[in-house]
Amino acid sequence: MTAATAPTLPGHAPEFPAGPSQAMREIFAVDDLLKNVFSDHELENQKKLAAAYDRAVRELVGPNDVMVETVYDKKQGAYVDREYKLKSAWKKLAKHFRIDVVEVSHRVFFIDGDEFDMRDDPRRELVAEVKMRGIAPWGQVVETLGACTTYEKRFGKDMSKAWHDCLATAQTRASNRAISDLIAAGEVSAEEITGETKGEEKESAPAARREAASKKEKPAREKRMPMGHSKGKLLGELDTKDLESAAKWCRENNKFPDLVSAIADVLAERQKDQGKLELDAKQAGGVAPPDSPVGKKGDPAPT
Repeated sequence: MTAATAPTLPGHAPEFPAGPSQAMREIFAVDDLLKNVFSDHELENQKKLAAAYDRAVRELVGPNDVMVETVYDKKQGAYVDREYKLKSAWKKLAKHFRIDVVEVSHRVFFIDGDEFDMRDDPRRELVAEVKMRGIAPWGQVVETLGACTTYEKRFGKDMSKAWHDCLATAQTRASNRAISDLIAAGEVSAEEITGETKGEEKESAPAARREAASKKEKPAREKRMPMGHSKGKLLGELDTKDLESAAKWCRENNKFPDLVSAIADVLAERQKDQGKLELDAKQAGGVAPPDSPVGKKGDPAPT
């Protein structure tokens, strides 16, 4: 085919530089990627990273680092407490996983589209947009956008610090999102759900919701499995393997974060009980108590 009769590529088609070198490099890059994707070693690393995140949350994030909101869960058919991590929690997790977050750009403008000017009427509603970049030590990079407006209820009538507060909130949201995208599969942060607009009031909670919110939290072992063949059963009644399998499925599909946390508490409690039994057995002469999960009567206690 001569140059005169060669077909013309459509406008959206990619164009490569002269020669096949770049195309070949891309083919080899995809080949290497597929080898890594199907590698058992790489999959094991991802499992370890997920487990490291769950452990870091349990060990580093405290009650003051989360916001709890009682909501009605349609799947479970009941009111449940949802935990949302605050800025302090994401900062702790970023430090633990060596994640750097830097600002890429920001913009503050009036809600009608005019660029912001300090000399303008301070009562006009502002919008702040911030783009942040998150950099993980394993090479992954994400860019996220956070926004905030003074039309949100949090600002009230005092607009004296509106420019700073609006911009700072947008930066916090974008920063939290960047960290979450890298280690928590995009989990929503507390600052992202606290943006009611002025004049908008939360609906008064019905009696059932108020009652559920006022009741003391049930121990994890008394909570019920909301899915699968064990649906409706108490977590404390299920085998350890079933609990571990359910937690793994939830993490892989980004489902039921409260269930994952409850299962972790049940398993931790079982490990603690087992450790106590082993210690008691050693103190009693190296023989496990009869009918205990440590060992049968007469068997030496495991070390």
